[in-house]
Amino acid sequence: IVGMLYIWKKESYAFFSPIVTAMRSIPFIIISIFLVILFDDTISPLIITILVILPISIQGIITAVDNIDQVLKEDLKMMPISALKSMFIVYMPLIKEYILMVFIQSFGLGVKVMIMGEFFAYSKIGIGRTLASIKSGYVMDELIAWGILIVIMVGIVEIATQYLVRRQNKKINKNKEAK
Repeated sequence: IVGMLYIWKKESYAFFSPIVTAMRSIPFIIISIFLVILFDDTISPLIITILVILPISIQGIITAVDNIDQVLKEDLKMMPISALKSMFIVYMPLIKEYILMVFIQSFGLGVKVMIMGEFFAYSKIGIGRTLASIKSGYVMDELIAWGILIVIMVGIVEIATQYLVRRQNKKINKNKEAK
């Protein structure tokens, strides 16, 4: 949403900038303690994860928009096209690689933060809770197994995402060649 606002009105980022800076600067442990006190153990890890990955996502989208050719942006303003239509027809195709990069970075980091949030909040379910049980029993082989499993899960999602994007790009290129 912040990225869309930034496309339509760059000044909108001035409002969000202090919030994003605060989110990026406040130590993870402070956010975690605060949220665990305010919310129950099931919702606080999710909120912690969102608060950690949101600044990265916002900055990635803003960087993508800033890297679009200024001449193109000026030409687009003179065309009789709605802001919403220009968003989907012009901006999204130009920044899709950045969006993919933001997704991949945010997903991997989000998984790690979610697990730490579950661990810290003593969630009743989740990988973090399982790791807390392993910690108390000093079962190193299970700990290593969970680490490997998490790396594999994140890797599969990243590879699948890249595959789907390449497949979509091939379809787009094939359609362009056909025309």
